[in-house]
Amino acid sequence: MRLLFVILLWGLGFSAYAQQVVVKDSLSGDPLSGVIIYNEQRTTFTTTSSNGQADLDRFGAKELLFFRHMGHGLLKRQKSNIQDRAIVLLIAQSEGLDEIVVSASRFAEVARKLPVRIRKIGAQEIALTQPQTAADLLQNTGAVFVQKSQLGGGSPMIRGFATNRVLITVDGIRMNNAIFRGGNIQNVISIDPFTLDRAEILYGPGTVIAGSDAIGGVINFYTRELEELESASETLQQTDYALRMATAASERTVHASHKIIGPKIAALMSFSRMSVGDLKMGANGPESYLRTFYVETQDGIDRVVQNDEPKKQVGSGFDSYHFMAKVRHRISKEWYQQLGLFFNTTSNFGRYDRLIQTKNELPLSAEWYYGPQQWLMTYYKLTQEAEKSRHQFSAAYQRFNESRFDRAFADPVLNEAAEFVDVLNVSLDSERILSEQSLLRYGFALDHNFVGSSAFSFNRENLERNALVTRYPDGSDWGIWALYAALQKSFSEKVTLNAGARFNQVNSSIDFESNPFTADFGVQQFETSAITYSLGLNYDHSREWHFRANWSTAFRAPNIDDLSKVFDSEPRSVVVPNPSLQSEKAISTEFGIRRRWGRKLWIDTSFFHSRLNDALIRRPFTYGGQSQIEYRGVLSDVLAIQNGASAEVLGAEVAIYSHLTRHLSARAFVNYTHGIETDADGVASYMRHAAPLFGLLQLRYMSGRFSAVADTQFNGAISHERLALSEQPKSFIYALDDQGRTYSPAWQTFNVRVNYEIRRWQLFLALENISDQRYRPYASGIAAPGRQVVLGLQTRR
Repeated sequence: MRLLFVILLWGLGFSAYAQQVVVKDSLSGDPLSGVIIYNEQRTTFTTTSSNGQADLDRFGAKELLFFRHMGHGLLKRQKSNIQDRAIVLLIAQSEGLDEIVVSASRFAEVARKLPVRIRKIGAQEIALTQPQTAADLLQNTGAVFVQKSQLGGGSPMIRGFATNRVLITVDGIRMNNAIFRGGNIQNVISIDPFTLDRAEILYGPGTVIAGSDAIGGVINFYTRELEELESASETLQQTDYALRMATAASERTVHASHKIIGPKIAALMSFSRMSVGDLKMGANGPESYLRTFYVETQDGIDRVVQNDEPKKQVGSGFDSYHFMAKVRHRISKEWYQQLGLFFNTTSNFGRYDRLIQTKNELPLSAEWYYGPQQWLMTYYKLTQEAEKSRHQFSAAYQRFNESRFDRAFADPVLNEAAEFVDVLNVSLDSERILSEQSLLRYGFALDHNFVGSSAFSFNRENLERNALVTRYPDGSDWGIWALYAALQKSFSEKVTLNAGARFNQVNSSIDFESNPFTADFGVQQFETSAITYSLGLNYDHSREWHFRANWSTAFRAPNIDDLSKVFDSEPRSVVVPNPSLQSEKAISTEFGIRRRWGRKLWIDTSFFHSRLNDALIRRPFTYGGQSQIEYRGVLSDVLAIQNGASAEVLGAEVAIYSHLTRHLSARAFVNYTHGIETDADGVASYMRHAAPLFGLLQLRYMSGRFSAVADTQFNGAISHERLALSEQPKSFIYALDDQGRTYSPAWQTFNVRVNYEIRRWQLFLALENISDQRYRPYASGIAAPGRQVVLGLQTRR
């Protein structure tokens, strides 16, 4: 407590030496960079920095100041009426139309010139929601549906697609690797929310710029940007702190970062630690979600223990650690370079949905947990920004480590499987202005993955350790290289055409002989190529109406997980390799309308349709002519990934923004997806990753240093008939209807969050899930938090 008091006193006096102002968007609350501030005579000017700050000392005390920014209304303020560290709000004139984003390419561009829907989540929105993880950040915005099999996880779903059909990048570097699977993945939690400057979600295929996997969409996370000083005689340093506590899982999170900004060079280093206990669910909801038992092992004997607190999801807690370091160096007026280093690791964390499964009223598993999930990334970027061209070379190395441990109830044998992936990413992206109406983007990308895999069993009674069939053939290689070009052409001030193409070449080498179980497959070489296209049109009919249309193709090449995996997908089922797979291909169309009523109301609607051919799905298979084989001592049905289906997805998204008053705004996001999958036998069923109707309704109040948010998040129900065939038997995660059949109930939560700024500090208080609902988001294995209080304290950047 004494240390916190000292830090607080130091931070209060950090910026008292000058009169500063922070300029923000009145609707989103995001800081606005590049705002021009000038006096009435236009003799004195200044602009806001990347965090929206500007020094007003150069202006006289009685001068009238003008605040001007693209896409926002002009604001006039008397300097004498502006307090030190005051927040100035600018009203957007065309919310979402003129916003600068970089999702669709490697360089900044205006969103209204893009023919696809893009949702930007700014730093202020992140600060207002105070997410526990990056997965919660996506869920809290109403922009993406997130599934969780355990507390240490989060698998985004976009437009009926998820996992290895959604691409994730960090600072423009591809995170998807050769073992991203069709099942739920947790890699998004490796990203520290405290280090994020923003996140941008591109809906629909992004394969022309991003390559394989970007079928449902692309989620780009951008960490804090660095800007060097113009003056050659100054050096600034700033230390930031953050604390967060939440009651539902007894969470404790601490964060610290230090930034040094000097002439030509800037550096940032940060560290975060999060510790969460077992998560408590709400009081009002299906009783089948309650955790009525857990397994306790004493003296080598497993026994079932009745849970005295059935709302506590025993076995769900974990710890995580994040480290980041970035350096930016200005070489010359046109050239600069950057270095980045990221490392994340977790403690062991339970696969909660496996821990609650039973058979004959006894648990199936005594233990089922993931070992530490680790992610290391380092990158180097060299960028040139000339008058009519921009170029960026990027080289990155990543290392992924993951492991799984499981032991059946009353069985002394613990099974262990460990994997690592080494990834090399190299890319060159360029942008050239051909004329006032034409812009050309082109580039090259290379990604190479090396997969290592091991598996053992350990008998706790006789201490024997034996080799097992590995999840993947050890030493597998998977790589992809690509060339792309895209043209943006403005035929007039109202009409903009976007067109692009990308050639992709995918190669893999798999030695199945490393496993006796798969030796009959020998050494397999996989090679395929694909060309993807996109064509889009934007039409600004008037200040009130904006239309966009887009047609694009996409593909996903089978990776090492698809081609060679061996694992027990569920009790008494085993997935075996299938090296004869082909790429799955998609064709998507999107039509969007944006309507504006003055400065008060904007509505953005998107209608989309996608068809996926040769879809990779898990279906019954034969191995050695047998439909059932013994795997780890259990007679199991044989399954394999196959090109056995087509899928059709359609839906609509609506986003509404409204300025009710200067300080009060409202927004709403509603997402509807309908997906049907048809297998090789012509049997149609609902798609597993087509989320139910979901969205967010929100009111925001911002006045000076105070801001408040009240919102409701909601999900529609999915009846038993509309559940995917693979989901219908999962009574351990779904509720039961009146006929005893599984279904996913509808739910909604009410939340209130307030934020108050005191000099350099932000105080945060939230009451989440006020009505204490007990619910599981669709397809999730763990129930969401019940009513909880969240407290936060952090310095302003």
